[in-house]
Amino acid sequence: MTKQITLSTTPTMILSEDQARTSFSIVNADSAITVYIGRGPDVSSIVGFPLFPRQTMSKGKGYGDDPRRAVWAVAASDTPTVATMEEYGV
Repeated sequence: MTKQITLSTTPTMILSEDQARTSFSIVNADSAITVYIGRGPDVSSIVGFPLFPRQTMSKGKGYGDDPRRAVWAVAASDTPTVATMEEYGV
């Protein structure tokens, strides 16, 4: 499943917890604004993982990650868009 989400400077859940999900990818589709990724509503530029413009991050069971958990994001400024893709199965 894929979707696009417009962020703001208020944290937004971009992937809800899903016990069946085996991997996901997130793309910062903006050409200028950094977004920050985290595991809860406290995500910020201080405690979040930076996803720079046009950068992609992926998490999967095969890499030893836990892609089932919820993922939150927040914009450094303005309203950039992120795209997500979720995978299910082996």
